[in-house]
Amino acid sequence: MKPFSDRMIALFIIYLQLAMLMLVMNNDIHRLVMVVCAIVFFIIRNIELDISPKWLLYIATGFIFFFYVRYSMLPVEPTEYSGHTSPVVVVFVEYSIFVQVLLLLWRRSLGVSVVFPLGCCVSLTMLGATRFSDEGYLIYQGSILLFLCLCTWFFSVRRNRQAQDKVDRRLWGFNFAFFGIVFASTLYISHLLNVHQDELEEVFNRMTPSFSPVSGVRLNPSSELGSVAKSKDDGGETVALRIYSDGSPGYLRGFVFDQYEAPYWRSSTSMSFLEGRTLPRDKRINRFELPMLSKDVEFTKELSVKEIWPHNDIGANMFSQLHMPIIEAETRIMYADQMGGVMADSIMAGSPYKIYLNKGVGVPEPSAENEYLMLAVPDTLDPRIHELAQTVFEGAVSNEEKIHRVVKYFLDNYQYEIGITIPKDVDPLTYFLLEQPPGHCEYFASGAAILLRIGGVPCRYVTGYVSHEKNSVSDYYVARSRDAHAWVEAWTESEGWMTVEATPADGVPQEKTASRFSDWIDSLKQQIQKFKEAVVSQRWMRYFKDTFFSLRSALISVLKSPEFIVVACILLGYWYWRRKRLQAQLGAVLEYEHQACHALLDEMDNMVSEFGFIRESEETILHFARRINAEGLTIMDPIQEWYREYSTIRYNPTPDENNLLQQLNNSLANIRAQDYSSMRSKTM
Repeated sequence: MKPFSDRMIALFIIYLQLAMLMLVMNNDIHRLVMVVCAIVFFIIRNIELDISPKWLLYIATGFIFFFYVRYSMLPVEPTEYSGHTSPVVVVFVEYSIFVQVLLLLWRRSLGVSVVFPLGCCVSLTMLGATRFSDEGYLIYQGSILLFLCLCTWFFSVRRNRQAQDKVDRRLWGFNFAFFGIVFASTLYISHLLNVHQDELEEVFNRMTPSFSPVSGVRLNPSSELGSVAKSKDDGGETVALRIYSDGSPGYLRGFVFDQYEAPYWRSSTSMSFLEGRTLPRDKRINRFELPMLSKDVEFTKELSVKEIWPHNDIGANMFSQLHMPIIEAETRIMYADQMGGVMADSIMAGSPYKIYLNKGVGVPEPSAENEYLMLAVPDTLDPRIHELAQTVFEGAVSNEEKIHRVVKYFLDNYQYEIGITIPKDVDPLTYFLLEQPPGHCEYFASGAAILLRIGGVPCRYVTGYVSHEKNSVSDYYVARSRDAHAWVEAWTESEGWMTVEATPADGVPQEKTASRFSDWIDSLKQQIQKFKEAVVSQRWMRYFKDTFFSLRSALISVLKSPEFIVVACILLGYWYWRRKRLQAQLGAVLEYEHQACHALLDEMDNMVSEFGFIRESEETILHFARRINAEGLTIMDPIQEWYREYSTIRYNPTPDENNLLQQLNNSLANIRAQDYSSMRSKTM
């Protein structure tokens, strides 16, 4: 059987990309393109674009306008395997396939260009920005593996194109079978992992008890006491949120809980669907109004706005603040609960959103049902905690005074420390409140919430981030994993809902300054994230504008930094020292060569002075040679020619100067060997 050619494998690679386009688009045009490619390859196989690379580039560039027109007319609808796909991604992939077809037909006798697979790499990378479903993402991963196999096949065939013996064909058959087995095994293993993902995760967690399934920048939606501290430790310096804000963002609410069942906090309220209004300026962004806050609020420019860029691993939860009536996001579906928690499970990972704040908006008083939940304490709560609450609140009447008493009690009697050791079979919160060991924010917030509820103050437990750190390069605030925190929101008659911070000051995330280099690296990461978002959302001009100003401020910041000045001075000093050293070395070489030249010149001047020719101090060597030549003495021709050669060598240095000097010395020796007795008799 005739082996596959590299051209046939290239056609398979093109088919793979067209199949992926059909996966993300809801039309049949790419099936037609596949048929056309087959016709081009099998029927019109004698066509060969025997043109120069320059003209190939002209053709590829000229068709950019055609694809731009197609981009402006291309409707892209969601499919069962993917959500909304950006038209620019589809058109970019189509253009990449077009260029690959050109390479497939170009100079057929020489084989397909080795840069051909690069086009497929670009196509699959762009398609990676598509919001695939679980099944669609599995197919996408399979296409990546198939492409790797085809690439290996492609380069193997190119390398062995001339080999026709049976041994090579048997070897090729072995390679093909091997990659087929690897590909089939990979698909099967991926299928098993996808089907049994939960069971495998559970087994892995049992085998590694120190590992938390929710770690790093992702907070636990069912907040077990200790999970926030685990997030701090696992993520460390990882940036969870980047916030563009006029001032320090402060407390950013992630999850809000109203029910405590030792050792977990849970939310008992259900999420309600929010209907968004598409903004006229951008067909992809929707504005959502929170029903508990936005009834009497109009969207005006006076609203304070914060733009939040979450880490890709944050998940569907959206971070908000009190007094937030409006939120804008690139999603069609959003949910909110009665405590102000917001979630959007259809938003793309890492996609930004804006929250609008109005301090003048009164957060409504909890309903009777919600108030009952926010005053509830576990039935199994130790009676000694009730006695402790009575002691703390003795004489306090208003909710504000009770809040003040609780905060003061914890600050006066407890110390902050990350991590806490709880004895076995002991309720952790009971142990913390009664034994007063050092603890971290979750225990302070939980203890404050329980005591306030016993005192009749409706409150809820909140986890999120506290952001005070500002990036000095790109002028945005960051919340790192170490800034994860827990606090309490309590209801007061005078101020409504207010933030209650019972954790000692050394346990509350404060303003910290990272190194300028670290800020520059994080700013670069943010620009990459903005680029990815701009590709998907088609907001190119905004991205380039933001990138320009960010890079400008980053460059100015780097140029002004003491570190840059020190490094620049060191490099400048090294360059100057190196330059002077090279000049000194070159000068020494030239000085040696100049001394050799002067020695030869002095020797020749002394010899011709015996013939009555004396070179004046202001006379150049060429003028002296002309004066000798003007005498018309044939015997002096070699001498005047020697002077000309000397002038050329001395004042027009070349890399071969040493050899020329040797030739000049040999010529002088020949001149000395001649008989100049007639010239000497004339001078006597």
